[in-house]
Amino acid sequence: MDKMRILPGHPIAKAAIDHALYDIMGKAHRVPVYKLLGGAYREKISQAAFLGAKNVDDMRREALEWAEKGYDNFLVKLSGDPQKDPERVKAIREVLGDDVTLRLDANEGYSPDTAIKALRRMEALDLNVMSCDQPVPRWDLDGMARVAKAIDIPICADECINSPSDAINVIRKEAADILTVKSSKVGFYNAKKICAIAEATDIPCELGGMLTCGIGAAVDRHFATSTKVVQHDEGVFSPLSLYKDDIVKNTFPIGPYTKAPNGPGLGIEINEGKLKLYSVSL
Repeated sequence: MDKMRILPGHPIAKAAIDHALYDIMGKAHRVPVYKLLGGAYREKISQAAFLGAKNVDDMRREALEWAEKGYDNFLVKLSGDPQKDPERVKAIREVLGDDVTLRLDANEGYSPDTAIKALRRMEALDLNVMSCDQPVPRWDLDGMARVAKAIDIPICADECINSPSDAINVIRKEAADILTVKSSKVGFYNAKKICAIAEATDIPCELGGMLTCGIGAAVDRHFATSTKVVQHDEGVFSPLSLYKDDIVKNTFPIGPYTKAPNGPGLGIEINEGKLKLYSVSL
């Protein structure tokens, strides 16, 4: 019987098993996972700098700190306030200039009406925004479709994509211009299915992160390396700079560009001591 019928939902738990099986297959065949997923379409992957929804002065300062490190790709979190959010984005655009990419992430923070109000304001300010992720709650596909039709900024479906069938529903509703694919959330198998659906319907994808540490970072890099429809210039947000420690021995360097490990499987090695240290018994 289909495993989805036996135990519906729980995509992240299933994804961990999926990742482990691909890691085992790669090690058995002595090849990196990206070769099992179709081979290397690209080698270098752009990483997006992360700007949380804070006061304008803090966001300006953090944006400049990222830019000084060579980042030209920014993911800006929105607060859900249709008055303050356009001013935050305006301030970041002014301090960074016109040569950097700005993507917005609302994390379901608006109603359809407030999303339209805020995003129209940003359009009027000519802020050159690349896209806006999930402006309304994940369950409100009709509302998101209304937003997508009302504005020119491309709308990206994020939290509402947890399976290939979710992707089909978003496309049928015309609720988004872009699909966010999170291989660390849905697993390689389903992420590839989602991308195939998007490619067949001529909808671009971007790779989203899940605030993962080293294992998830490796997963995302193998997937981005091997998947053509994932827009390379959109980048992948790497939260590794937010953590003080990791359970993998070969951690990823922090910087504006990254690539997948070339070792067999996921190409990472677990530090057993750190795993034991950070394990939690329930």
